[in-house]
Amino acid sequence: MLRGFLGYCLGYCATKYGVQVHAAVMMSNHYHIDLTDPHGQLVPFKQLLNSLIARGVNALRGRFEAFWSSDGPCDTRRPTDDETLADLVYTITNPVKAGLVKWSRLWTGFSTATWAFGESRRFRRPE
Repeated sequence: MLRGFLGYCLGYCATKYGVQVHAAVMMSNHYHIDLTDPHGQLVPFKQLLNSLIARGVNALRGRFEAFWSSDGPCDTRRPTDDETLADLVYTITNPVKAGLVKWSRLWTGFSTATWAFGESRRFRRPE
């Protein structure tokens, strides 16, 4: 249920702002998304994504307090293909690096690790 909700939020925001998502992993306390922002909409994209996730997860858990840390974002720009590839690998293998699973494909949270390159998925809008 939570995986589908996170996928829906990501897809909705990406479509709304024309952001192209290349890889994503949602962890219990943070997420990693590698994307292309051809229209310069990263700020409103992240604002809406973070808002939807926070409100949805708080509603699911019956909570109302702050959801996200007050730490600032870590947005990076990679000028070379090698750096971009390294970021994609870092994103997909984050659950492995954290010692949570042996292989990325075993992560039960939201992840695009098992998707084919360029594959699209549909997520049902939550109630």
